[in-house]
Amino acid sequence: MIFLWLVGGTVLVVVPFFLWHDPYSLWPSLYAGGIGAAVYLIALQFYFMRKSPKTGINILFGVVLAVLLVTSYSHWKTMDTMSAWQRTRIGLIRAVIANGIFVSEDVCERSVPVFAAFHKQQKKKGIAPLFAEFHAGKINNGLFPTTYSEYNPTRRYVHYQSDTAVVLVSVDTVAQGLQSDYRNADGSTGRVQVMTTLTSREVRYERNN
Repeated sequence: MIFLWLVGGTVLVVVPFFLWHDPYSLWPSLYAGGIGAAVYLIALQFYFMRKSPKTGINILFGVVLAVLLVTSYSHWKTMDTMSAWQRTRIGLIRAVIANGIFVSEDVCERSVPVFAAFHKQQKKKGIAPLFAEFHAGKINNGLFPTTYSEYNPTRRYVHYQSDTAVVLVSVDTVAQGLQSDYRNADGSTGRVQVMTTLTSREVRYERNN
């Protein structure tokens, strides 16, 4: 009989755990397995209540079981909420880091030196041709090479508006932006995207998403 209870308890916990498997979150499996364990413990409690004539002991074990189930569920729910909050915070931190990288590379490294050179030159050349000259060999089919790694590429698009302006549109293909339904320049949806506009009068940086 003990063997049957052990097998039954194992099945009630393990089977729901794997049936509700989610590759992106452990919590559905934990909740399913926890419900199976709760059903098993309640069934075991009723089994012993039928076998034991001692009402006081049965009530005591029933109260202990109820407290155990309630506190376990409360703890799991709190941990689930905390993990969801941490995922959100990590996403925000990732977006802030991406934004900082864009400011450093698109504005400070790629645009400001061209802007300074434009105003120092004696024979005036358009800002767009000067930008192309500064970054000759670095732009391939209107794209700067990816900057993070092959597993986490950032896409940077270069648009020339005649000779008077250069627009850099940068997309982080991992970090979530402000609007989940925003259509990014690379065809993705909801990712961080910024735009840097270089003209003879200014270097303007703005976040699209």
